Amino acid sequence: MRSGLIAEELGDVRFNNFKVVDNLKANMEITSAGAFWEDDRTQINGALNIGASRGNSDGTGAAKGIVTPRTEFFVVKNVRFHNFEGGSYALGSCSHCEHGAATDSGARTVTFEGLEFYNVPIRIGYNAPRKAIYFDRDGSLTGQGPNSFATPYEKHHEQPECKFSSDIRKMFDGVVCDNRV
Repeated sequence: MRSGLIAEELGDVRFNNFKVVDNLKANMEITSAGAFWEDDRTQINGALNIGASRGNSDGTGAAKGIVTPRTEFFVVKNVRFHNFEGGSYALGSCSHCEHGAATDSGARTVTFEGLEFYNVPIRIGYNAPRKAIYFDRDGSLTGQGPNSFATPYEKHHEQPECKFSSDIRKMFDGVVCDNRV
């Protein structure tokens, strides 16, 4: 009931066709993955990720769907997110980075494609240290087309290639930028 999947220090591992629902902290959480691979080897592929199932739990559901690692070269693809409402969100960054000594302050890139969202008003909630680069291969995360990005808001991100309205900042906890970035 804490996390449906929690993994540390992964290499060439693929979590295929997982179905997770109603976990209190996160449905899926990866701390360190793919640090030695420069391709799509470490990944979640084909998951069904339900925050709160109606009639099967107390209704609180998962605070987060997938918490991404604090390392490079991780891929999330072909995942459906359902019922992340009431302040919960589909994607969180930097697993186990809750305190300053847990990690360095650099951003890590995670790659996404083939995502679907149903009853998910907030897609991203960045965790401390609020440094992440979410690369969207096909536009299914950001809605900004292929090879777009999401990242936490900083004043210098206010560029023509990026959207940062209050609605965007609420849904993505930051900015989304098209492929001109």
